[in-house]
Amino acid sequence: MRPLSHGCTNRTAGDGAVVEKTYDGPDSALRLDRERLPLTRLRGRLPVPPVLGADTRTLTLGFVPGTPGQDLLDAGHAAAVLRACGEVLSRIHATPTDRCAWFESFCRRWDPDGPGVRLWRERARITAGWRGRPTAP
Repeated sequence: MRPLSHGCTNRTAGDGAVVEKTYDGPDSALRLDRERLPLTRLRGRLPVPPVLGADTRTLTLGFVPGTPGQDLLDAGHAAAVLRACGEVLSRIHATPTDRCAWFESFCRRWDPDGPGVRLWRERARITAGWRGRPTAP
């Protein structure tokens, strides 16, 4: 395994087939689960890597080939990267809310019935009836 770039807050290493993300520090198990849960629930609906395993500190994922978005931004491809981000965001918004209950639990952890929970409930209400894909302006 070799360290991967753009690991940000976790130690991230891969071998071209598998990626291991190791979580340290306060709330490491909670942060690991916060990433594992949506990856598991959204697999097949959104372009997410397969979860191959997890323990209390390490999340093991299938490797997704490609170029990190930050590298593409740095190379001057911001329009294409942001367009792709918008397309994925559109697919997230089209995902049935029963697949996204973890959003509410994420918000609730910090402030029960606080503004984050109210925001997600309102977004779920607004998008509940959306069908199809939006068209570009």
